[in-house]
Amino acid sequence: LQPVIRIQDTPVALHKGAEADTRAVTVSVGEGNALVAPSASKSGWPQFVRQPAAHLILDRSAASAATEAETVQRAKAAISALPVSVQKVRVTWANYEQEDVSGSPETREVALGALDRTVSLPFRGGFCPERVIARLLLEERGKAEQQPAGPVPLFIVVPAPGSSPVKVGGLAAFTRFVPDMPAYIVCSSGGWEQASFGGGSAQPVSLPDLAPAPIMAVRKGKAVELLSAAAEGGLVLVPGEAGRGEWECWDPAQKTFRPIERLARCADPDYAAGLALWARHRALGWEPGSIDTALPGLVADAQAAGIAIPETAFVVVETSAQEVMLARKEKQSLGAGHALEFDEVKRAPAPPALWLLPVAFYLLYRRFRNTMSDCKSGNRQVSRA
Repeated sequence: LQPVIRIQDTPVALHKGAEADTRAVTVSVGEGNALVAPSASKSGWPQFVRQPAAHLILDRSAASAATEAETVQRAKAAISALPVSVQKVRVTWANYEQEDVSGSPETREVALGALDRTVSLPFRGGFCPERVIARLLLEERGKAEQQPAGPVPLFIVVPAPGSSPVKVGGLAAFTRFVPDMPAYIVCSSGGWEQASFGGGSAQPVSLPDLAPAPIMAVRKGKAVELLSAAAEGGLVLVPGEAGRGEWECWDPAQKTFRPIERLARCADPDYAAGLALWARHRALGWEPGSIDTALPGLVADAQAAGIAIPETAFVVVETSAQEVMLARKEKQSLGAGHALEFDEVKRAPAPPALWLLPVAFYLLYRRFRNTMSDCKSGNRQVSRA
């Protein structure tokens, strides 16, 4: 366990002492198990690249009724512009509902013909393609267990002219299902843009440059997890019932799973407690409605372990000025590069309001006396005149 954190663009290695151990580490997490894979350990595992299969999501919102023909022509142009390696295409019409033209990826010719079919989904509501993406990524979760080296979806969103896709921003948790293609493409009049599942602004992209990244598949029992080969590390969490058996890695040459060698075991209770909290955080990502019920227990366990997870780490601000100051302080702290904490300045506490009343009465009394003196002086001058 040799963690490396980043302060903006500066990597900081927290490991100090003897030569680093490059083995992957197994940890018992409650009734489940975890595998922590540093970059050095993954370098010896077999990698593979999945073949992309395009999935077009077409606009069927109320705003697209008058431009259906243009949307279809834009979709046909997108299919024609796909790289040669993409031979399978699937088509779905969507607003806040969905209708698949084909239940599985078909050839380009079949997909082009499907675009001219009559669709029963009416033109209504807004265009929410991310709901389609979420549904299909949930399907990918089960497909990896049956066929780890199967196709990876390349989502292409085709909005109608003058229509804007509605972003729900809830795709970050799905990234681990497709670590080799964690983004979707938006085909608009301005060209091709790539939008990350994790959020952020879309970036211009060229379709020929869209190639899935190398990945590896790890299995324990019936649970299969895909890991990015380029990422600095990897974490696999397997619940108790599905985690019976040894840790294995997919070998694309032999087309089978083989045991992972040179595994170390971590018995550090503090580290296990941290992983248990993180496992609960990931589980809440699929059941956000249970956060309120789980929060008291999470806060108590996080306090006992001295570890914060997103559900227990938050700052409450009362005004927009406090929010601006908080963001400014955070930027200053990260920009310093040598400290992570906010600057602490000791200030005297503000005095109670009752302490200020005598001072206020005294100032008012002096002002009243000065005013009376000025009036008397003015009366004398008038009398002499």
